[in-house]
Amino acid sequence: MKKTLSAAACIAAALVLGWAGVAYANKTSVVIAAPEAASKGSSVTITITVSHNGNNWFHFTDWAYIKVNGTEVQR
Repeated sequence: MKKTLSAAACIAAALVLGWAGVAYANKTSVVIAAPEAASKGSSVTITITVSHNGNNWFHFTDWAYIKVNGTEVQR
């Protein structure tokens, strides 16, 4: 009885660990759309598209920010 219980526990642990090892999430990717050039002092529109597969309560993209010449201009 004790050997059967130990064997069942080992098999259950192997199944759980094997299933948990499969990852469905990827790294966050960002696509930036902005003009190639702009005159000094002019306003430009920058569009960013952030994508991430497999979001859940502990693995997700929280925020992104845009820096221009080292200064954060938008979050």
